[in-house]
Amino acid sequence: MKAEIDQKRQKILLFTLICIFFMQFACNFPLSDHSDDTFLVTSMAMTAESLETPREKDESLKPTPTNVSTPIAIINYIDEETNYQFVIQKVKSGDSLNQYAELYNTSVGAIIRVNYAMNLPLWDNALVIIPVGFTDVEQLPYFQPYRVTAEVITLKDLAIELAVNLEDLIYYNSLNGKNEVYSGDWLIIPRMSPGY
Repeated sequence: MKAEIDQKRQKILLFTLICIFFMQFACNFPLSDHSDDTFLVTSMAMTAESLETPREKDESLKPTPTNVSTPIAIINYIDEETNYQFVIQKVKSGDSLNQYAELYNTSVGAIIRVNYAMNLPLWDNALVIIPVGFTDVEQLPYFQPYRVTAEVITLKDLAIELAVNLEDLIYYNSLNGKNEVYSGDWLIIPRMSPGY
């Protein structure tokens, strides 16, 4: 009887370990205790220094090529009064938040904070809003990417349709003096709370 119980425990333990390994692999979680998530709130200068952590060299580990893509921005937004600049980035296979943070001189934490709803790990073809050249985003709203589909729509009608403050829509998209947007235009929609 005791042998049967021990055998069942071993099977349960083995099954649990296999499930944990599968979940780490399937969800792209790191298999080591060194995680890129540790850099979430650091500035870009500190992140770049922190990435090279001294470790004992293991000669059996050899570098292997990885599929790393070059990010391509969809559109930039500049508010000349505040010098805020944002990029709407379409995620390609192999892209990472650390890569975006380095490319756009910001931090992973700032990228996560300004996005209204972001799936982690990143999904291919997802849209990510990235603050360019700054990390102090705590006072900013969350942002949601939006592509205009109507042939032409007034900003007032769009603000009503998206349930957003008209002044905020104009301010964060640098639309001062404009009354309309057109099909294919990309906007960042300010939201007061995250969508997750």
